[in-house]
Amino acid sequence: QRESEPVALHFLSEGVNVFILRYSCAPHRFPVQLRELAAAFRLITDRAEEWNADESKIAVMGFSAGAHLAAHYSNAYDIPEVREAVPGSLRPKLTLLCYPVITADERFTHSGSIESLTGRFPLSEDEKGRFSCEKLVSPSSPPAFIWHTAADDAVPVLNSLFYAEALGRNGVSFELHVFPFGQHGLSTCDEETIDDMNEDIRRDSEWLSAAKKWLKRMMTEI
Repeated sequence: QRESEPVALHFLSEGVNVFILRYSCAPHRFPVQLRELAAAFRLITDRAEEWNADESKIAVMGFSAGAHLAAHYSNAYDIPEVREAVPGSLRPKLTLLCYPVITADERFTHSGSIESLTGRFPLSEDEKGRFSCEKLVSPSSPPAFIWHTAADDAVPVLNSLFYAEALGRNGVSFELHVFPFGQHGLSTCDEETIDDMNEDIRRDSEWLSAAKKWLKRMMTEI
């Protein structure tokens, strides 16, 4: 709940249409979540005129494990497991990733997220390739906004760095913010979503204004 409506309201106030997907979690496994996100994209596209939405400029945003879903779908929206359930599944134009789980490498990932998604952990080498989003990036991947804290002791900041490095290596535009302090799961970094607020976390809230500026700027480019 902390990473849905409170975040949505910040972007709504900027004139951005926001849709919240309450996707299935364990015991539901891959590819259920990808299919649900694909269906959400199709629904928004099919009803774009009614909802006053521009179907040519749909971005996807996620937090933590939800950011793995966002990054995974951004690069695997057209795999057979998705297309057989949602023909014509659509790629996001932009991706916003907040302290994301990216890799399935047991040395750097959040094991609970990967196990919830796949039903097992650790994964085989082939499976790591399928579920490590940094390994799926290509020159056609969507531009991304990424933020994390260096002090995150649940999802290592290396997850964000891996994804940014992969985007850079493939010539894909990205903006990356790494704040030195703050625990995992900071959401909007204010009293609405954080009980133990302090000045370090308040500084982390800069991600929101940066994300809004990035989104507006990138929307003019696509």
